[in-house]
Amino acid sequence: MGKRTTVLYDLISTQPTGSSPVSGGGSYAKRVYFRIIERLDKFNEGNIIAALALRGRALDPVLSGLSDEKGITIHFIEDSGTELLPFIEKLKVDVFYSALPLRYKSLKFPSHVKFIFTIHGLRPLELLGDKYEPLFFYSLRSILKYGITRLFPRTYLRKRHNDFLQLLNAAENYHVITVSEHSHYALLSEYPTLNPSLISTFYSPAEIRDTEPDNSVLEEYELDEEGYFMLICGNRWAKNPYRALKALENLYGKGLLNKKVIITGKGKAKYLKAYEARENFIVADYLSIEKLTSLYKNAYTFIFPTLNEGFGYPPLECMRQGTPVITSPINSLPELLGDAVLWANPYSVQELEGRILRLQNDSELHCELTKKGLNREKKIRDKQIRDLDELVNLILE
Repeated sequence: MGKRTTVLYDLISTQPTGSSPVSGGGSYAKRVYFRIIERLDKFNEGNIIAALALRGRALDPVLSGLSDEKGITIHFIEDSGTELLPFIEKLKVDVFYSALPLRYKSLKFPSHVKFIFTIHGLRPLELLGDKYEPLFFYSLRSILKYGITRLFPRTYLRKRHNDFLQLLNAAENYHVITVSEHSHYALLSEYPTLNPSLISTFYSPAEIRDTEPDNSVLEEYELDEEGYFMLICGNRWAKNPYRALKALENLYGKGLLNKKVIITGKGKAKYLKAYEARENFIVADYLSIEKLTSLYKNAYTFIFPTLNEGFGYPPLECMRQGTPVITSPINSLPELLGDAVLWANPYSVQELEGRILRLQNDSELHCELTKKGLNREKKIRDKQIRDLDELVNLILE
């Protein structure tokens, strides 16, 4: 038997923080970890697998239970910035993996530790801000950040550039994972001295198992059987829900819309209070994955006019449920979605109006996008499954 390998998996990425209890990066980290657990018997021949989390922050009980079942110890620390490296030395870690690694950018990993990490995209460099961003402010920090980006854009971009550069220099022995070809080549373009052989592109993993929809959500929000328009991430300006809501509001005002609208993830977004009081608009907070799946499945159309995506889970999850999608032709989305969605300029309220009205009135197009979406999602899902196993191989072998 050769040398044992100690692998430490960063579960801090899965622990909710801020106003959003869920994130794409957190879902990604969970899905990779669950696949590691499923394949552990193949790899864990004398090797040691451990996980890391922050004390005092919520941890998914299903994730904890499966870890106990497989004999994976979850080690809790107070501060990843000061405690991680001593902990790595104490545990004699050989491989450390993180799905959200920027918190470790100022560390210097020992040469014997292989640091594997995922960069989902370069949003801080690609998307400086938006004129509607102030509508989403809920803290002094968000106000200050907006002010800095407006008054000192070059300084802000230089700082964000250096953040990623620090991360890329945090370890001599490292490997970068990206989640789309868009993110891969954005990274190489921004950091031209980066060794291409140290970057691998693996599509973000889908849920391994189907989620059973919780249809009680339909009765809870009095949603019509003939469907409704659906938006998510109501408190995140980069997902651009405000322009879509304005488009829907305008169509109602013109008497052209005959379906309800539900938007989830209101968080602390104050601008949504006005929509809570309006007829035909339903504002919900963050929902369970079971309720969200039911909403995806029963929606007439999913509207996702995002301003930046490193990968893009939500459109694929809706297409899997047979729901047509209106979305933005930016970043990774054309690569993923092909001709299976209706594209719209995310900055144009007028164009969003036209796309929404077209899908409401054109039943033939609606049916066509349903079929194309199902086929496209299956093709992408097959690649996601293959790529997830390759990522697990890279972490564990």
